[in-house]
Amino acid sequence: MNEWSQPRERAEWTHPRRAAKEIISYLSQVETVIDQYAQDDHSYGGADDDDDDDDVGREQLMDNILEELKHQTASIMEDRQGSVVAEKMARRLSPLQLRTMLGRCRGYMLSLANNRYSSHVLQTLLSVAGQVVEDEISGDDDADEEEDAAQHYEEDPGTAAVSDGSKKIDKMQDILLSLVSELSGAWAELFADISGSHVGRGFLQVLGGMPVLSEKRGRQSRHAHSIGTAVGPARMGGRSNNNNHGNGSSVGAEGKSSASPAVDPEALEKWSTPYKHRVPRSFVAALGEVTSELEALPASELQTLACGTFGCPLLVMLLRVHGNLATASSAAETMVLPCLEHESMAMKIVKKVLEWDDQERSAQVVYAISGENTASHFLEAVLWLSPRSFFEELYHRCFESKLLEFCEHGVSNFLIQAALQRADDKALAEKMVEAISDNASELLKARRAGVLWRAAQACVRLRLKPKTQAKILQDIALAVQAGHTGSAPPPTPTDESNPKAEQDKAAASDSPPSIADAFKAARTWVPALLSPRLPGEGGLDRLFLNVPGARIMQNALLFDPPVAAPVLKAVAALPDDVLAAVARDNMGSRCLLDPILEAAGARGGGGGKGGGKNKPAEEARRAILRAFKGHLVAMACDRVAWHILLKCFRGVDMKEKRWGAGMVPHVRLPVGAVRPHGMHGRAVLAVASRVGGRLQEQGQSCQDAHGDPRSRVGIYDIYEEGDIREEQRGNFFRQR
Repeated sequence: MNEWSQPRERAEWTHPRRAAKEIISYLSQVETVIDQYAQDDHSYGGADDDDDDDDVGREQLMDNILEELKHQTASIMEDRQGSVVAEKMARRLSPLQLRTMLGRCRGYMLSLANNRYSSHVLQTLLSVAGQVVEDEISGDDDADEEEDAAQHYEEDPGTAAVSDGSKKIDKMQDILLSLVSELSGAWAELFADISGSHVGRGFLQVLGGMPVLSEKRGRQSRHAHSIGTAVGPARMGGRSNNNNHGNGSSVGAEGKSSASPAVDPEALEKWSTPYKHRVPRSFVAALGEVTSELEALPASELQTLACGTFGCPLLVMLLRVHGNLATASSAAETMVLPCLEHESMAMKIVKKVLEWDDQERSAQVVYAISGENTASHFLEAVLWLSPRSFFEELYHRCFESKLLEFCEHGVSNFLIQAALQRADDKALAEKMVEAISDNASELLKARRAGVLWRAAQACVRLRLKPKTQAKILQDIALAVQAGHTGSAPPPTPTDESNPKAEQDKAAASDSPPSIADAFKAARTWVPALLSPRLPGEGGLDRLFLNVPGARIMQNALLFDPPVAAPVLKAVAALPDDVLAAVARDNMGSRCLLDPILEAAGARGGGGGKGGGKNKPAEEARRAILRAFKGHLVAMACDRVAWHILLKCFRGVDMKEKRWGAGMVPHVRLPVGAVRPHGMHGRAVLAVASRVGGRLQEQGQSCQDAHGDPRSRVGIYDIYEEGDIREEQRGNFFRQR
């Protein structure tokens, strides 16, 4: 440890010379041509395949530019104006040209990686290098380009001599490994730098076979430079979590216990990699050397990195890369949650940061860094990517005894939410949910309804006991009736007051209801938790909903039918205009209506032989459809609500469909007049007309709300002549 007490010798830097003014002037002239090619491209992946002449012209232009920059490539990358053109070039280079440009960075890596301008260029180059490496492994690299390498780049430094005396450009694998070797001994210095940390993450991702993507958080996401927008997935290529790693890492996945079917889908989308590049074993070895260099740092320096703005994202990416390599051989076509191995080098870094060997000290470290805005992201990654046994021990040792304090904190409550999402053991999840449920009133009062949302979500995901589900609903009901909704109150009108609401609130505070009464009074506490406000009330221009409350209701609606029945009835009993506004709102329709419409078709819980349908959900769906009766025209033309209408028409029994099909003549003219939204209305009319056809075949007549008989309205009678060409009609409605 004494060797780290002294300042370490800084790695030797080799700076490129200043770029010549003539080269900067030349790049300014060709920049307009490069921009013109970019405008012609339909995506970031390149131009159209049909335009061969355009491809040849682009490649020839890049050849000419590289020829002019033969001895000043690194200098241009460090120039403020030249780096912009170099970055535009990097997005449109061929594999051979890409290897040439990266090869010219050798000898200057420390300077380029820590420079504010050249670091952006390096990130873009690394973002497209992974696909080139995979093509080399697969043998798909262009051999014709290799034969022409001597003609264009025979004087380039760093090329290898071949038997015929010409020069041959190294493969991308060898170039990347040589660049990584240049940074050996300076990774800690690089990771603490504002520019070098981005390049360091790029190298980690390339060595681990992950696509280089930008890290966007808070105000940092406003930065103009973003690899996610610079290079699209089509250019990055890669394979979707395949297990074809015969020539790649082939690292085992002993710690794959977290890849269970009960993993939260939101977590899979956040932590798993949508596609991966195959990498050679030499890349895995190089990644191990980088990790070993970090693991050799003392705990204090690693903790400084974990709490630093630049070091924390890098450590998180290091865990993700090692987790992906550990689960590479077990990853099938579906995405799995990455999981670190118990004895891996990455887990050694985690234990060193948390000082895991000392039980009391580790609890203090976790308590200290869990409230840090930056370091909490590292702890979140540990919760998600560590093996199950380590995750459970971490929760019991560091979180369980001070659960309420963690939940009420503005930062650490997200760690509890992550633990609720990660938990896949029912016994542990039930303990967590019950402990959180006991403090529902305090959490809603502190505006931490997100923790209750994740607890309800865990009940649905793991199908916890109905007793646990009922308990959390009862505790939330008691808390809401006591006046806590877990969110900021909606804007109140300035010219009106609601004395009845104030009287009800005062009565509730004077005589708090019992648990049984609170559970049965769902019609009272469910609207209070949602706090809906229609557009136009209090100056609102759209529907206002308490988002955490809506998320809680979304999961409560999916509880076991006997437990969810009061909530289903309470949502269906909302005023008709509120339900119609909810159907037209993205958040409201997903959280309040979709669960009811989907649960109504699920079997089980309804009684009868063999398990009947969910009868409470079916009744709620009928009530919702009846509430829509006066709003069909507006809903049929709305880009969100028309999906809800389709689900209602397709799922409710024939008795309820009679009046729906009878409304077709009333909907016909408005839908035909609203051309921008005509497609939505046509889909609704098509379903309603088919319903009318079935009723007519059964000898029944469509009836509207007043009982007037209506004959079937054919779908071709709805449109005026020339609305849809005759040959397109069949295909259009067949797709619907």
